[in-house]
Amino acid sequence: MFQHDQGPDDLERSQESVDQPVTKVLAYVWRGHQLLVFRQPEHPEAGLQVPAGTVEAGEDIASALLRELHEETGLVLSAAAQPLASYLVDMRPYGKDEQHLRHVFALRCHEDAPDAWRHWEEHCSDGRGPIAYDLSWHSLRSGLPDLAADQGRWLPELLELIAQELATEPSTLPGVSP
Repeated sequence: MFQHDQGPDDLERSQESVDQPVTKVLAYVWRGHQLLVFRQPEHPEAGLQVPAGTVEAGEDIASALLRELHEETGLVLSAAAQPLASYLVDMRPYGKDEQHLRHVFALRCHEDAPDAWRHWEEHCSDGRGPIAYDLSWHSLRSGLPDLAADQGRWLPELLELIAQELATEPSTLPGVSP
């Protein structure tokens, strides 16, 4: 196994990558009491995820959100995105020497989307070839999904929003106090 000893320049670059967060968008797409989730069949170690990605240079947050959503799911949603939160997450525990400044949005799916489907992302930000996503709807009535890399942090707020939107008593949803 090759081991690289870090010199002062390496440590400085490493610190810069943690100090300068990468701007990301994250989409909680929902319909009824369901959340859109996916797995990468070729990379099961990536875990259960929601659509998310990097904001490109010169791109605004709203455009990045819709672009990432379409690239990872094939969906084009007509509903307005509702901002839920913006937060910093240290990605070092997840194997990346960087911080993410995540902008989290809720989007209601009014469109006719299948219960499950495979979609191929053609333009991966890391330059890899097409990557498969197996998408499905997770029932929030059965509990909150265990999402990878701290993506589920704002799911309780999503449940509150869904309860308000559907005029459902919050106590009928898991994890929401009456």
